[in-house]
Amino acid sequence: MAGDESSTSLDELLARRADLARTTGEPEDGIEHMLAVVPERDASAGEALAGRVIPVKGTSEFVCSRCRLVKARSQLADPARILCRDCA
Repeated sequence: MAGDESSTSLDELLARRADLARTTGEPEDGIEHMLAVVPERDASAGEALAGRVIPVKGTSEFVCSRCRLVKARSQLADPARILCRDCA
């Protein structure tokens, strides 16, 4: 059948491509190569990010207490509750 010939040809081409990549030192495409590049992390170690993220803000900016976005002072709608116009 024609389908068998084309699949055999494809298999041969893929094998040649993999051999060529190994001999030339070029990385192979595929999930196996990507997984080999990414270092594994030990999930049982319980690594957590320590510290608090503090947004950079100037005197002309504030952090809305509801949406937690850094906004310009001109967007401050409720200074007592520190809410932006969108959240007020």
